Amino acid sequence: MKRYIIFIVFLTLFLTLSLAACAENNKAQQPVTEESAFIAEELADAPVEDEDNYQIVIYTADDMYDEYYFNTKAALKKCSTNALHETILTKDNNEQYTELLAENRELLKNFKIKVIIIENLAPGLRNLFAQIRELRPDVSLIVLDSSDRDIIDIFDTVDIFLCMDILSIGKKMLEQAHSMGSDTFVYYTVTNRPEWLIPFAEPEQHKELCKQTCSSLKMKYVEEEVDGMSPMLMFDADVLEKITKYGDRTSFFVDSCLYQGSLIRSVFLNKGGLYVQPCHPSLYHRFIEIPGFYYAENMLELATAPEQFDYARLVEFDNAIKHIETTLTEQGFIGSFATWKVPFALIAITAAMEYAKGYCEGEISGTNNLQAMRQCFQKGLEIYNSADTGFEITQHPEYPNCFLFMEDYIVLQGNRE
Repeated sequence: MKRYIIFIVFLTLFLTLSLAACAENNKAQQPVTEESAFIAEELADAPVEDEDNYQIVIYTADDMYDEYYFNTKAALKKCSTNALHETILTKDNNEQYTELLAENRELLKNFKIKVIIIENLAPGLRNLFAQIRELRPDVSLIVLDSSDRDIIDIFDTVDIFLCMDILSIGKKMLEQAHSMGSDTFVYYTVTNRPEWLIPFAEPEQHKELCKQTCSSLKMKYVEEEVDGMSPMLMFDADVLEKITKYGDRTSFFVDSCLYQGSLIRSVFLNKGGLYVQPCHPSLYHRFIEIPGFYYAENMLELATAPEQFDYARLVEFDNAIKHIETTLTEQGFIGSFATWKVPFALIAITAAMEYAKGYCEGEISGTNNLQAMRQCFQKGLEIYNSADTGFEITQHPEYPNCFLFMEDYIVLQGNRE
């Protein structure tokens, strides 16, 4: 990493002069600034390393059932040997990230680390990023997905942000439902729960786009509110009522991750209607709620012996799809369910690792290289034998370091050879 040495020398000089100038006026900030100067001095004195002598750190939640967690485990088996997997507690507050930084100051003194990848930008990470920038300005930051409504505030801090193009997916979801024969679309909004977070948009915009798309496709649009105060919310009665009223080609959607499983089970048990996608399209996302579903056995094994569990089995998509379709076919379902073949969580982690690797090894220049990002996503899909997913990568028109992802659907047809 020879290109960093000159930069670090100047950074050390700048921080030293800044400390002298601010010592009297900003004593409250002095401990962090002193540590920044110390780390900068250590970086300047660090030996020159080979281009391939670097490390990438991936932070995920510490929940082993979280998609990013087990997809990271699977990706590490398939991809880079230069990556470390660290976990963040699943609590969601600013104190969490203060603790995280304190616990990982020694990690940040590992000068081989050149890229940090963090899944799911939660509130509080902005403060963490600012401190990482102060302690390690040579480290690049990549963020995958977001649960922070003030997402645009971090674009001057992070280098790359990857997320699903949720707003555009709304239109694509309706087109997919129409191609599956749907003539009525039911949009459930869960009330008395935190609003569905959509990067760069509000939930009402998503609904309006779905309504307009239904109109252009000559589909009936039905919007229903359901009370989210009940932890065991079930859609059974209402799904049956809608199927009876509008027919068995009625498609259903709910705007809450928590209640995808309830809706899937209701469509499955009523043996009618269409379920085109979860709010975040994925083979994992609550499809486990289907009785006899393939992943149920894997998840049971994961729960009983997590240390011995082979996470790579969860990304054998062709095998998984056959099991799902066998289950659906046995119950008389043909072409009633759809989703994305490769979950965003997996492909985003893999693409981010590939991009970080290329950047560290000097093969990729810059952090808003659209062509390089497409190639990284393509390579990631090929790793999982899924290069034919028809994916799209676009850059946000206002934030060129933000990349938006979409993928074609796979209809779970049954009787697949």
